[in-house]
Amino acid sequence: MDPTVESLDQETIEMIIAGGKQFQVYQEQTYVFMAAYVAWLYYHVTTLDDEVAHIWPSPRLKFGKVLWLLTRYSTTFAMVVDMFSYPNYLTLSPRACMAILYTSNTLGMLARASSEGIIWLCLYALLKGKKIFLYLLVALYLGFLIPIQTLVYMNLATREAGPLSWFDEHLGWPCNYSAPLRRDLFAVAGYVALTRSLVVAIAGGVTVFVRYKNQRNNLMMVIRREGGLYLISATLLIFVNGIVMTPGIPTSPLQWVVPS
Repeated sequence: MDPTVESLDQETIEMIIAGGKQFQVYQEQTYVFMAAYVAWLYYHVTTLDDEVAHIWPSPRLKFGKVLWLLTRYSTTFAMVVDMFSYPNYLTLSPRACMAILYTSNTLGMLARASSEGIIWLCLYALLKGKKIFLYLLVALYLGFLIPIQTLVYMNLATREAGPLSWFDEHLGWPCNYSAPLRRDLFAVAGYVALTRSLVVAIAGGVTVFVRYKNQRNNLMMVIRREGGLYLISATLLIFVNGIVMTPGIPTSPLQWVVPS
């Protein structure tokens, strides 16, 4: 028998057995996220020449360009930072772990906010750039963004980084975070985000399919096809996310308790 196993007490052995399913879930989650992160980083590197050729030469720092760059680079940096929270056998202090948690979440928030801003900006352009629509869209954008992020960070603030358990150390996890205590706030944020997606989908659909229904040029066909697919898929994903994050739903990943 492995001497490491022989040295374990009964309580630790029972913890490992009880955490077997959780270990499998975390391993699958790690593989999925790492594959997605590497795919995005590969995409970023291989399209850097296109960015330099087509985006950077723009003579002015227009709002659309700023949003595009924020979306691209905040997403990349968020993934790079978040990689440090996955199994890597590094020794990190609780303060460093909290810095990783807040930095990755802040960068992720910035990426989502800027990408959403691009959608609202496109909607403004389809409305032919009238100022009344600009004020209305900005009010709606901030009216959804601020409450959502406030609720998310109120929930995030309840988490703490503690000492690693034997389980964490042997699996290579550098940080051990406590479960968030205000899942109800996170669930509310999810439903507010769902409402926002429905508003954008309805506004975009009405604008494109009613105001531009008689236009058959290639640009409008692309907007209808690509924009429609994006809005439908985004709305469905946020709807599922809202359900999963609702307190009491057994499929919620936030109900998985890390052995400590």
